[in-house]
Amino acid sequence: MKTDGDKIGKIVEFPDAEGPELEAALWLGRVEDGLNAEQTAAWHAWRQASPDHERAWREIAGAWDEAAIVSTVFTKISAYAPRPLQALRPAPQPSTKALVAGWLFLLAFVVLLGLNTIDERHEAVPKTLVTQVGEQHTIELPDGSWITLNTATQVHFSADDQERTLELTQGEVFLDVAKDPDHPFRVKTSAGTILVTGTAFSVYLKNPQSLEVVVEEGEVEVTPVYPGLPLLAPGQGSARTPAATVAVRPGSRAFLIKGTANLESLTASEIKTALSWRDGLVMFTGEPLEEVVQHVGRYTDIDISISDPAIASLPIGGHFRVGEVNALLASLEMIFGISAQASGPKTYTLRRKAPQDP
Repeated sequence: MKTDGDKIGKIVEFPDAEGPELEAALWLGRVEDGLNAEQTAAWHAWRQASPDHERAWREIAGAWDEAAIVSTVFTKISAYAPRPLQALRPAPQPSTKALVAGWLFLLAFVVLLGLNTIDERHEAVPKTLVTQVGEQHTIELPDGSWITLNTATQVHFSADDQERTLELTQGEVFLDVAKDPDHPFRVKTSAGTILVTGTAFSVYLKNPQSLEVVVEEGEVEVTPVYPGLPLLAPGQGSARTPAATVAVRPGSRAFLIKGTANLESLTASEIKTALSWRDGLVMFTGEPLEEVVQHVGRYTDIDISISDPAIASLPIGGHFRVGEVNALLASLEMIFGISAQASGPKTYTLRRKAPQDP
């Protein structure tokens, strides 16, 4: 727990004379004074022009929102000041220098009062996020990153002065990481670690020793839990080259199994299939029935087993809404000639449909 002394002693860097922080401070002043339609459009265009602009805006706007308590302090100060409180605010049409000085003066009071706004934003979001079977959830993390949790997933998020860390203990997530080179984003799992400064990718922990990473944008570095064991790079065939980490770029998928990593290139269609769960879909393009059953089982408490080993490897194609088991079973019967026999309220056994079956 941070003490008051820790907060007061914290070093905070103010905006540089140039850069997005300064521009954000200028925009905050204009927004407070009121924008017309043209100025509003320019403000939105500036925020959308760069992730650094949006980050700087959120930081300074967040500090301004949290600083409501500062008005009480200013009121007390005004009782002893030789001029009224209004004189502390920028006059109409202030110069750039005066406007920046005004906002920095406000931020200085926030720091001196020990209002640790970054830590408070972290506290506002649960450090541990969990979804139950059949649930999916999307939330913005305190650093501005977005995370989507798939079914039966559990993660723990933390951040300090060095890096941001997400521990995935089970399930699958998709991350759109806010760019912050000074604070790398690291995903830790029992099978390996993923390091990124800003990108969009999914991580699926199939079991304690098996991990799947699909990169949609940017690049990540994947390190198996047993660094130094053989890794298989694209185009190497059966040849394996020992390495501690492997780079996964857009359109690639990495499989980590017991300390080894295999890379494969994906087409745009294959990436869409791999990430279709974000849209509430499960898609199959020839996967064996056994794998399809296991995948569908992640989204429901209905138990499906295969009684006939001969149909376990039957390739299955199609897409279904997550959790819609009845639609899958009906398709298996109509298209693939596989019937589902109910042996309980939530238990089905798959077998090849006999000629005499209706």
